[in-house]
Amino acid sequence: MLDAFLRDWIPDVRTGQPLFAQIVGGNAVSVCCTVRRTSDAHEAGVETVPAFRGHGYAAHVVAAWARAVREGGQIPLYSTSWQNVASRAVARKLGLIQFGNDLHVT
Repeated sequence: MLDAFLRDWIPDVRTGQPLFAQIVGGNAVSVCCTVRRTSDAHEAGVETVPAFRGHGYAAHVVAAWARAVREGGQIPLYSTSWQNVASRAVARKLGLIQFGNDLHVT
């Protein structure tokens, strides 16, 4: 299901559990899985195929992923950059709260 549009996520099927995908026409068009993990928390990684953005798919898969992480007794974390407007919109749609930020100096 990932092969058509989200091939780069195939290795995460094994290592990024839990993993959730939105399927349209037999293909995954949005995916969310654990990309970093500690003993207490999981951090989400999410991607939606550009042609399928704006349909709420990212929020759907992130919400499913977060429920699974909580059911496993751990904390789901969603991080993004200030520049990633689409990702910040997903966080807003889900009612997430900001609890920290980074400062990068180059």
